[in-house]
Amino acid sequence: MANKSSNPVKKFVSAEYSITNGDSGAAGSVTPKKTSFVPENAIMTDCIIHCNKAVVSSTGTIKVEAGGRELTVDVLSSHALATGAALQPALAASATAIKSAAGGGHIKAKITGTVTAGEVSITVGYIDA
Repeated sequence: MANKSSNPVKKFVSAEYSITNGDSGAAGSVTPKKTSFVPENAIMTDCIIHCNKAVVSSTGTIKVEAGGRELTVDVLSSHALATGAALQPALAASATAIKSAAGGGHIKAKITGTVTAGEVSITVGYIDA
């Protein structure tokens, strides 16, 4: 049996959530048309969001789900995110939030309210458990 490296390799997966390209802005858990899969038992270390087109919502919020878990706190401040903005939202405060669920899962946008415009690139970093 091979030994696991004592120096884990960080991996990255990404998704693009885009109202312009047909992703839903309605409340719920939205799997973007362009997304990646976070494998089972991955330990998610961070999340970076880059706003490609301004995100607009009068009442909505967006959280990132990855690996079958709600990964981040709300990423919209004052219900908007400006074009070109890049942020690293805080990870959800949960003992299980950063370890992917059994079976893993795709990167998703979890929306409350309604998002009416925008496009963001989401990158999630993880290491294998």
